[in-house]
Amino acid sequence: MAVAIFFILIFVAVPLYLMLVLVFPVQYARLIAFIYDPINRVALLSLFFIVYFIYHSKRRHTSYSYNYFDDLSIRSARLSGETYHYRLIPDEKNEILSMVLFVDGLYGYDFMLKFEGALERWLKAIHLIYECQTGDRRFDKSIYIISDDRELCRLLRSDDKLRNEIFDIFWQLRAEEWNVKYLKAFDGRLELMAVKKGKIDHDAERKSRPVSEKAVMLMRGIIGKLPQKADITDRVYREKSGFAFMIVFGVLSLFFVNGAVKLFVDSVLVKTAPMVTDHMSLLWLSAGVTAVLLTLYLILTAILFYKSTRLAPAVFVGLTYGTLAFFLTALTGVKEADIYLDNNEPTVRIEKVTDKRESHGKYTSYHVTFSKMGEIRTGASFYRKFQLGDCAEIYIRPGFLGLQWVGEIKKSDKGDC
Repeated sequence: MAVAIFFILIFVAVPLYLMLVLVFPVQYARLIAFIYDPINRVALLSLFFIVYFIYHSKRRHTSYSYNYFDDLSIRSARLSGETYHYRLIPDEKNEILSMVLFVDGLYGYDFMLKFEGALERWLKAIHLIYECQTGDRRFDKSIYIISDDRELCRLLRSDDKLRNEIFDIFWQLRAEEWNVKYLKAFDGRLELMAVKKGKIDHDAERKSRPVSEKAVMLMRGIIGKLPQKADITDRVYREKSGFAFMIVFGVLSLFFVNGAVKLFVDSVLVKTAPMVTDHMSLLWLSAGVTAVLLTLYLILTAILFYKSTRLAPAVFVGLTYGTLAFFLTALTGVKEADIYLDNNEPTVRIEKVTDKRESHGKYTSYHVTFSKMGEIRTGASFYRKFQLGDCAEIYIRPGFLGLQWVGEIKKSDKGDC
């Protein structure tokens, strides 16, 4: 999926953006101004979320084979007369090799198996999550089952061979210096991801082939021991907690995109007003709002996923991706609330232009320095309006949240400032 998104950005989004900027500059400016308005932006993002929700709730199987449009880096190979799919991706430094294997033919399941970590053990210790216990101590101690499927739990308890094959796929790959990140069943296939650390050479694919074939045979054995529960014509099967996790991730993405888009628009427009002047107070207040949002998120997820094995990934996603998403939205939301909800009358302060400078690089940026307010980044027209020694009338409002902001900057006719 990541590679597909990369190709979409390179071959679709970037050319479209350049076409808007170079061919339709007026329409581009109107689009940016439209997104700048918080009501328009939130409405547009809410529409995208509704589409996201409908797509995932109505999604159906397309074919028994892997959909190559999902990820353009997927390759295929044959083993014992049957096809499987795989992906090998080195990191930027060629020090970590990621291997993902896909074996088709497992329908009606939505689970993930991984090595049990400290977070899962802690949540189990305080009885916030319930995990299926198979009765096999070595399995239960090392493998964490992310699933609320009682039938799967019953099969793992009763079928020693199924349990042993799952255990072997984790530990046999570790013996080959491959660390299994997860073994996942979803959308008609069994998927395994493993990583290997060490210098990667040009022959990495050939060297990894014996390990991948061993893993594929074990994955086929697991599929053979799990009864099929859904036909291909049915919608993609999701557990209730899995669907809830998808909704939670979509909401977090909504917060992230809202903040990221607003910051991007601010960088494009280079507005001198409205502008919050107390940046440090803005950051502290945004951090406080982020803490409140994160606390509410953790409380709601504890309620929503209570006793569910998906509480652990929901908490982890909230503490990482969610913290960033909440902070970006808090940063933009605090600023917009402080400005748009402020009905106080402005005070006018006269200041002198003490310095002007241009920065030439990939883009030209303009900066004007005032005697008290300091340096601000401006647009080209604003920059040319003022000369050194000119006086400016700066209209300052106290802000709805107590953060002073500049509503307007005009050239003053007063000769002495």
